[in-house]
Amino acid sequence: MLGCSFILSDQIKNSIYRQAKKPQASLSDYSIACAFHSQSIFMKTILCPIDFSKSSRPELHYAAQFARLVNARLLLTYIAPIPYLDPDTFIAEPVIADLEASRIELAALCNEFSKEATCDYIVQSGAALDMIVALANEQNIDWIIIGTKGAGNKPEALVGSVAADVARQAPCPVIILPEGVSYQPIQKIVLATDFKETRQQLLTPLIEIAKLTQAEVLALHIESEDKELSEEKAVEALRLEEWLGDIPSSVHTLVRDDVQEGIDEFAHQQKAGLVAVISRKHGFFASLFHRSLTRLMTLYTTVPVLVIPEKE
Repeated sequence: MLGCSFILSDQIKNSIYRQAKKPQASLSDYSIACAFHSQSIFMKTILCPIDFSKSSRPELHYAAQFARLVNARLLLTYIAPIPYLDPDTFIAEPVIADLEASRIELAALCNEFSKEATCDYIVQSGAALDMIVALANEQNIDWIIIGTKGAGNKPEALVGSVAADVARQAPCPVIILPEGVSYQPIQKIVLATDFKETRQQLLTPLIEIAKLTQAEVLALHIESEDKELSEEKAVEALRLEEWLGDIPSSVHTLVRDDVQEGIDEFAHQQKAGLVAVISRKHGFFASLFHRSLTRLMTLYTTVPVLVIPEKE
């Protein structure tokens, strides 16, 4: 069974009720809720926001293949933008009709990709970033897979884009897909690291992927000048290799003035299938990460980026 739901912003709801002159209790007239698959069968849920653009189909294929890899169900979501509401002229019917048309289109996609992975869907209305993060929290989402040009954002607007903002604020790991990406077996994962203190638990998503794909993990550290690692960083490098256990791994240091270009160069030389970064929450490296993530998405044309949130 496919699952579906309409979630309307309070502003739209109030306008609808004003026009229809119905009490709040009649919300069922504009809300459809369908049962989702039982989550007891699947240990994980992957949220995949889409915008029906030409890049949506390859993104869904990637998400479906990844869902099969980690034994998860897909939860597709389309977030309709909030229209300008003039209380005197706003008519409820077009808004409902647009949401219904989006639901039908999303249901068709969900049905098509359910051949590759178990798939549910939900249609929402509101601000894309807020709705995605809220849904991730409410549904206990384990992974988010999002395209750099999806979720209703302008294709060229990577700075402050929905994908980058979701990666910064999401409570779970986020995989950001470059436009037109196709799923390929992951053989190498580049872990871009500053060799600052990292808790072992943060590496769990990376380790899970590496074990399932039997991929090699290449820990990459970029320095601005040619020098030996400090004792602190050397200890962190040894600790990282210890945590990775029997996963094939190696540590690499490059001297580059531009950290992001160094990561990009190394990833392409190694033919990496995934680049992983940890989203720092505080301090200098937090601001560096935020700038770096946008640069990474700008530079990369073929390599997905896994963003792991640093827990408080």
